[in-house]
Amino acid sequence: MKGGELWVQSLDGDGAARALTQGATETRFWGLAEFIAAEELSRQRGYWWSPDGKQLLALNVDERDVPVKTRAQIFSDRTTMTQQRYPGAGENNARVTAWTLQVADGRMTPLPLPSDAEYIARAGWFGDGTPWLQTLTRDQHKLALTEYAHGAGPGRTVIDERDPAWVEVHDDLQEIDGLTLSGQPALLWSSEASGRRQLVLVDRRTGERRPLTNEPEPVAHRVCSDGKTVVYAAARERGRSRELFAIDLNGTSRPLDGAQPRQWRDARGDGDCSRVLVTRGAWGEPPTLSLQAVSAAKAGAKPVALPGDAPDALLARIVPKPQVVDITAADGRTPLNALYFAPLDGKAGPHPVITMAYGGPGTSTTNWNWSRDTALIAYWQRRGYGVFTLDTRGMQNRDREFTRAHRLAFGAVDVNDLFAAVRQLPKQVAGVDAKRIGFFGWSYGGFLAERAMLDADTPLASAVAVAPPTDWTLYDTAYTERYLGMPQDGKGGQTDAYRQANLVMRAKLLTKPLLIVHGTADDNVLFEHTLRLTEALQNEARPFELMIYPGKAHGIAGRSAKLHLYRTIDAFFARTLAR
Repeated sequence: MKGGELWVQSLDGDGAARALTQGATETRFWGLAEFIAAEELSRQRGYWWSPDGKQLLALNVDERDVPVKTRAQIFSDRTTMTQQRYPGAGENNARVTAWTLQVADGRMTPLPLPSDAEYIARAGWFGDGTPWLQTLTRDQHKLALTEYAHGAGPGRTVIDERDPAWVEVHDDLQEIDGLTLSGQPALLWSSEASGRRQLVLVDRRTGERRPLTNEPEPVAHRVCSDGKTVVYAAARERGRSRELFAIDLNGTSRPLDGAQPRQWRDARGDGDCSRVLVTRGAWGEPPTLSLQAVSAAKAGAKPVALPGDAPDALLARIVPKPQVVDITAADGRTPLNALYFAPLDGKAGPHPVITMAYGGPGTSTTNWNWSRDTALIAYWQRRGYGVFTLDTRGMQNRDREFTRAHRLAFGAVDVNDLFAAVRQLPKQVAGVDAKRIGFFGWSYGGFLAERAMLDADTPLASAVAVAPPTDWTLYDTAYTERYLGMPQDGKGGQTDAYRQANLVMRAKLLTKPLLIVHGTADDNVLFEHTLRLTEALQNEARPFELMIYPGKAHGIAGRSAKLHLYRTIDAFFARTLAR
């Protein structure tokens, strides 16, 4: 790619490079993923070679109608104004079109998208040389797999996946050569139609589905397949563990060697899925790599451990010992995953607690995998705090009902579950001082922290919010609309979902200590979020604390900045959770 165009160059050095496409401008380009595809749909590319190497399936991106946002990157010695084509919730997305390109002569053929398609989530070629696209509607209630016979339109819908909340995109599509349906290889696909994500086999001609897996908990994703066996990862222990399995096309599955409770395993397969590279983590145990055979005949062979840096000897001495806590969601029936870490300062009597939760969709933090917060938890234990970690409804690795709890409900279900958990904790764990429970959250967790404090009924004593969204109309289309829908109510105002999640409108409800932290060059959650809430709190004469990091982005990277950040948080909790 050069200058927004796709170029080809013979590998034998015969002839000069030549452009396959033309017409690129400042706002129009070929072969790259647009912002939304890369940021929210996990599609990082915009072209795919055909199996015979004679054609390209390429995407053309036109950003002319995407609003230009100007943001300030504030450093200690300068301010840089950056302009970016950024589609905020309810605004225009880039227009993306699909084409097949003949490498020999550059001949281009358009692939017409379904009339309701807004996003191209995935693209590729079937083994017989037929190009395909996976497209999402703007509301993300429908994901369609469309194929184009002879590399031209109109397309034919092979799979029509629907969900009244939203459809999750995935990378599980694969042709299964060992099973022929209607004269073509079966397609491997994943679906949540059963209530939890499972793998199914699909007839490419008729669309008829045949269940493949029947796991008691959701399948995480396909790892690989050799055409007769599929290796996949699936949740265990209510989403707190992940294990690896192999299944034949008759539905007979077996765990890969090494399965055991309270661990987190994932893998990537080699070209023919005969071996997998396994990553294994566990609580207090950093991930390790091993090479493992898939074949049952070789299952007795020991995995080959791959060398890596040994954990620091200090780790074994400080690893926090978790206590599983039985917590029920605010609905009174759904169990939530929660862990508690008792203080280790040797003092008797009621003690303060720091609660840690993310709360948002797309991830889970309370599980048996290695946690980057291990050392932080251990430090707070030695400072005399109990540490309470929690996954609220809406987070990942559970069934569909659980993961769809955020639908039109940012700042509602998550906050209700957090409050319910904090109120249950003193009844479950001896010594917890119910009046000295704080909260620490980052990104969506920062939103949760602020929302929890901007509530007249909060049971929290104080909270720290790092890089928090405050007004979801400032965030991008695909992420925000997936969960909250369009922001406009058709009458010139915002919908209830956006008003409910707008923290600026709740500023007058702050009555307890709140520390807000933000990097001034954050290009994910813009600094504008914090500026809006800061102004609202000042207009309401509500005292709060603010720490900014000049020139720092969403992660506030850098050893010195991180050290200062955690010392600031430490000092804040020492003041606000003191007896």
